Parts: sequence; structure tokens; C-alpha cells
Amino acid sequence: MPWPEPAPAPPVTDAAPAPDTEPPAAGDTAGTGPAPTEAVPEQMARESATPPPADGPAPGEADVRLPPARLPPEIDLRYAVAGQAKGFNYHASGTMTLRHDHQRYEAHASVSAFLLGKRQQHSEGRIDAHGMHPEVFVDQSRRERRATLDAASQRIRFHHGGEAPLQAGTQDRLSVALQLSALFLARPDAYPAGSTIRLPVADVSGVELWDFVVQGPDELHLEGGSLPAIRLARQPRRERDRQVEVWLAPDMSYLPARIRVSEASGDFVDQTIDTLPPPAQ
Repeated sequence: MPWPEPAPAPPVTDAAPAPDTEPPAAGDTAGTGPAPTEAVPEQMARESATPPPADGPAPGEADVRLPPARLPPEIDLRYAVAGQAKGFNYHASGTMTLRHDHQRYEAHASVSAFLLGKRQQHSEGRIDAHGMHPEVFVDQSRRERRATLDAASQRIRFHHGGEAPLQAGTQDRLSVALQLSALFLARPDAYPAGSTIRLPVADVSGVELWDFVVQGPDELHLEGGSLPAIRLARQPRRERDRQVEVWLAPDMSYLPARIRVSEASGDFVDQTIDTLPPPAQ
């Protein structure tokens, strides 16, 4: 889902350090301690961070190194949104839609707030037994910016003209929450509390590795009742990294019932489905 406008990221090129070998920024200690000890289902951290070999699967073929995933049904979700932008507190409405035919998908999300305008994100790409493989990501607020994820050349091309390798399992800033849903929907017992799901995540200017730690069961209090959920939280690698929390609802095919994104500046956006949905079929 859309969240506060990020600070411009430095261009990503072939000469840039790989996300898992980048030295920590000044004053950052997140990358200087011992390696995490959380269990990573099927070695997902290592596998999803490794670019496919030159003779890897052709576009449209499944990459057997990735864990299984199953997309949730097509959706139209509405969210109540609370946030802060540059010290200004606001309330807004948000939507998320997903359409797919089990071969290709399109996802769209928007947040509209009085005086702040609208921010929209769009993701589209292919689907296989391992979930979503974005090909185009569009982020539009004051202007439209996009990234192209090209499986044929195994490259990501960013809005500013830079490029980076396309790593196996890469998601974008919109598809990542839906891919987490797809992983849980395929094998909910594979991700117990304390385990880590690592996904490369691209936006319009760069790509990072995001480590989501499964925090365990939680409960959301909504109009009409309570909704059981599983909370996942991104583990920041550097002090300036944005914090991302996602609550997946088993009764909603593990769709994201709440998403909260917090920036180092103090800006945040917190969106929760506004009414209790009917049980998953």
C-alpha cells in the first residue's frame, strides 16, 4: 500500500554493493552484530537473495529454489487510514484491489486524504507456483514514477535510469504484502513465530532485502468484532530504514488486514480494514 513519500534513494547500479554486503551507515549498528538466529523456512533468506544463474529458468518458468505460494482470491479491500506527514496528523481512506487469472495479476492501491491529495501504486506481472513475479511497478503522487522488472534480461530498470540485477523472488512495494499472504496461504505451518521471511523489495529507485520476522498471533479490533491475525515485522538493517508491519488474517485467506509503515523521520501511515469481513470460503 502507499505510504509516506520516501527520501530520494541513491542510484542503484551494477557497481553498487549488494544489499547483503553493504557496509553499515555511519552510526548504524544493525549490521555489526552477530548474524540473526531465527529459523528461515527452507533457507529462504539465502535463496531469495541469490540472483538466478545465467542458465536459470526462462521467463514464465518456476524457480524451484523458491518456496511454494498460492495467491488469495481476487479482492476489493477498503481501509481506514491514520497517519502523520511532516508533523501533520491526518485521517484518510484507502483501497487495495487484486485481479488475476492464475497466470497474470494486476494489483492497485490508493490512499486519499483531504489537503494531501491521492497517492496510488500499481503492480502487474506473472504468477507461478511460487507466487507473484512483478514486471512493472508504478508509484504516482505528484508525478508518475516506475520500475521495470525484466525477467528476460534479469535486470531491474529504475525511474532515474539506474539498473540492478533482478534477484529470485523480488517483489515491489505493493506486491510484497500480497506475496506474504500467498506464502502463508500455501503453507501456514511453515512460518512459526520467530521464523524469518526474506524478500528482495524494489521501488522506483532501488532494491533492498527486507527481513520479515513472524511475531506470532495477534488480534485486531474492528467494527463488528475481533479478527485474529498474524503479525510480521520488518527487521531494519540500518537506523534510517523504514519499519514495516503487516497483520495477515487467516479468516481472510491471510490477506493483509492491517499495514503500518513508519519512517525514520517520524512520519507514518497505519491502515486497517474498516469493517469485519465475511469468513473466507
